[in-house]
Amino acid sequence: MVLFFMSVTDPASQASSTLKWGQLKRLEFIEFRLLWEGRVIRRGLREAFQISEQQASLDIGRYLDAAPDNMAYDPIEKAYVRQPKFAPKFVGDFTDRYLLQLHAVRSGIMAKEDSWFKKMPAAKVAALAHKPTPWRFIMGVLDAIRSGREAVIEYRSLTGTTETQKHIAPHALGHGAGRWHVRAWSREHDSFRDYNLDRIASIKLLDRSTVSSECDRAWHTEFEMIIIPNPALPQGYRVTIAEERGMVNNELRCSLPVSMCFYLDIEYLLDLAEKVEFGDGTGQTVRAERFHLKLKNRKAYEMAVSAAKAETRAALDAARTNADIS
Repeated sequence: MVLFFMSVTDPASQASSTLKWGQLKRLEFIEFRLLWEGRVIRRGLREAFQISEQQASLDIGRYLDAAPDNMAYDPIEKAYVRQPKFAPKFVGDFTDRYLLQLHAVRSGIMAKEDSWFKKMPAAKVAALAHKPTPWRFIMGVLDAIRSGREAVIEYRSLTGTTETQKHIAPHALGHGAGRWHVRAWSREHDSFRDYNLDRIASIKLLDRSTVSSECDRAWHTEFEMIIIPNPALPQGYRVTIAEERGMVNNELRCSLPVSMCFYLDIEYLLDLAEKVEFGDGTGQTVRAERFHLKLKNRKAYEMAVSAAKAETRAALDAARTNADIS
């Protein structure tokens, strides 16, 4: 298996628009190796895609036609090497693609042979061990979302009731604070909630749900979070943070479903940007330098959360009233 990247082709390139998918992926591979490793050889292309020597030569030639300034053959290295005027035409210049793949391999999520790396740089990932979610549970959740069916799950909750069995109607997936969640209506609470995929121990699909996901106003309503450098930090720190986050006028605007804003809030401790007092009665405080970011429009966010809850409640009640009338 090969991890492919979404192509970011040059709009001016006529060749890319006529390429078949397989051809385009091989050109992306050539460019990936050039961009990040400085060289590419035919054998690497052959082995990655299980193609003939002749096909690899054709692909090399096609890449040279599309980007003649990007590489040249070096008879000493016996490889095509990156040139000074190199500019990405097929994979884009997004460094996150390289770093995410590197993270996946170093974390054990992906095997090296499934990547496009020939040689990997020295790199380590500092992270806690994570138990993969069994494929059966994810499959069950996806089947429920796709078919609009309810499901009974065995769930290990760290909050709320101690009951392990939950009756839910999943309608979406969300990722935040390092975890995947399923967004679902809860029969127990008669409200929409998030369930950590890693805490689902079993799933059994039931009949089609009578609760429409459109009632979940916290999911379908977006809120624009305005995030700024922590005002308690020195000016120099704030400038660095603004540049690091790509802020415009010292603001980073991020639109998310109201229900998803919570995860940014807790992951980046946006509500703790000024001064934090531990809840254990010790009176200790945490220095402001620990908190780089702050949510500028917190009052508006809290109002949006309250409004979404009220609208969801009203939508659920209205749907039941209409069902009773019909």
